[in-house]
Amino acid sequence: WNIAQFNHSTLEYRVNGGAPTVVPMVYAGGNVFRGEIPGAMIGGIDYRVRATDRAGNVGLSAVKGFSAADGGCNGAVSLYC
Repeated sequence: WNIAQFNHSTLEYRVNGGAPTVVPMVYAGGNVFRGEIPGAMIGGIDYRVRATDRAGNVGLSAVKGFSAADGGCNGAVSLYC
C-alpha cells in the first residue's frame, strides 16, 4: 500500500555553504519523488531531502554534494551543453 505519495517532500540545497534554498518535490509514482536544483549555479552544492508524513514525522536523507563549474556551456544556461 503506497502511502508515501501523500508525504510532503522538499529538496533542500546550499551553494558554497550559504543559506539553504527549499524547493518542493513532485511525486512521480512508485515511491519516487523528483526535485530540481537549478543548473546555472557555480560552486559546491550540498543537498538533502526532507519528507514529512501526515502525523508530522520527519525523515531526512543523508547530505550529498557535488561541485558545479562553468565548463563547456560558454557561460550560457542550457539544458543540454
